[in-house]
Amino acid sequence: MQIKTTLYDIIGYILPGGLFLLLLLIGHAQYDCDSQVLKSVWANIEMVKWPQIIVICFVLYIAGHIISSLSSLLESWTSKSPNYEKLLGSELFNRYKSKLEELYKCKPDSKSFRLCVCYVESKQSAVYSTAFTFLSFYGMSRNTSLLLALFAVWEMFILTCVIMTKGWSMLFSAVLGFVSALILTVLTYYTYKRFRRYFYQYIICGFLL
Repeated sequence: MQIKTTLYDIIGYILPGGLFLLLLLIGHAQYDCDSQVLKSVWANIEMVKWPQIIVICFVLYIAGHIISSLSSLLESWTSKSPNYEKLLGSELFNRYKSKLEELYKCKPDSKSFRLCVCYVESKQSAVYSTAFTFLSFYGMSRNTSLLLALFAVWEMFILTCVIMTKGWSMLFSAVLGFVSALILTVLTYYTYKRFRRYFYQYIICGFLL
């Protein structure tokens, strides 16, 4: 379990935390109207000494937890339980529904799915390990998509407010940042949906074994 936890910690928390710090440095350089954004960011990174890396990793881990909590809360507000019949196909769905009724006297929904996760963790450890990997990437993609969406909003702020008050030197950087953030938001959101689907499918298939 320690290996699984470490994988989730790195992929689900530290990497999104690192992305948050990077976007924060880029945003700060843009707000200061530094035309050499990447050079400014790299100069800040070069200032970090080896003893500071442990502290930074800890900060990134904490930041990743906060980002994950926010993205999870947003997911709970916006995402519905999957259409299990569409997700599994009619045959597997009927088997899934029958086994839930047999073991837990319940119907397919988000609460019964959590029971399936516990069942697979205890009965099908190999399947659970694969599903946990999907969960790690699913969480990372969800967190990353949220960060990039917020960064796209920041780039809109740069385009409208900062450029109007401090000049047009950041126009190209802001436009490039906004378009890049928007495209990457869509791509990471699609990745999040894909790995979320894989996670559900693997858990349910493991439950049916």
